[in-house]
Amino acid sequence: MPRSAKLWVYEIKFDGYRLLAGKVYIDYLRNGQGATTVSAFSARARPGLGVSVPVSWQELEELTAGDHWTIRTALQRVDAAGYVDPWAEYADTRKVQQIGTAIRKLAG
Repeated sequence: MPRSAKLWVYEIKFDGYRLLAGKVYIDYLRNGQGATTVSAFSARARPGLGVSVPVSWQELEELTAGDHWTIRTALQRVDAAGYVDPWAEYADTRKVQQIGTAIRKLAG
C-alpha cells in the first residue's frame, strides 16, 4: 500500500537524522544562488566561479568582491610561500568565548 506524501517526507527526515548520528555532514552543495555561506574552498555557483577562502581580519579590507579568488587562483594562494592558514587557531577551545559573554560585552 503506497504511503501518503506527508508520511513519506516525515520518514525521510527521521531516517536522515538516524543515519547521520555520530557523523559530521558538510553540505558542499550549499553553493547555489542566494546561499549565504559555503564550506571553505568551495566554488560559488556564480559567474566567474568565486571560491570561498578563509581570510584574516587584516585581509578583509583588501577584498574587492566575492569572486576575489577563483578556482584557478585559490590554489595559488595556498601554495604561495609563507602562506599561513588564517583559521589555524579557530578551534582552539582556550580562545572560545561563550556567546552570552560576547553579547554582554557588546551590550555594554
